[in-house]
Amino acid sequence: MYPMQWFWAPQLHFPWSGGVAQQIELDRFFDAIPPDAGDGKIERKAFDVASYGRQLGWISEVLLDLAETAPPSSGQAREALQNLVEANDAIQRIKRAQDAGRAMTAQAIEDAIVAMRTRDGEQFRQLSERLLPLLQAPPALEAPALLEAGG
Repeated sequence: MYPMQWFWAPQLHFPWSGGVAQQIELDRFFDAIPPDAGDGKIERKAFDVASYGRQLGWISEVLLDLAETAPPSSGQAREALQNLVEANDAIQRIKRAQDAGRAMTAQAIEDAIVAMRTRDGEQFRQLSERLLPLLQAPPALEAPALLEAGG
């Protein structure tokens, strides 16, 4: 059991004992590329065009398509192709789950609004007054309207 005045207990943080936050910037990553491995400035510009993940996704799509028409002949290449197929399938499942998570979020919002309508009519009315203009505005006008309103 806590003492009666537990909320007045002092909070002491010695060096390196508290929460630590670290910001990792991509510039440090690209600047750390050894000269014999490539040029960090060129790598950064290439990354700005398409991330490594996007580039690998395109390469995987092309390889998988080509492998359907001309399967690999060696056992090692067939095994590598199978690994690529499995990895690609897993990545596609992750993407579908992420998309489903976004859809569930929209469903959760709708469910919360319906519950609010039945539970607290006045709060629902006030929320409706704030949300209806946002929902009826054309998409191009939504962001500036939110900025002007301070939202």
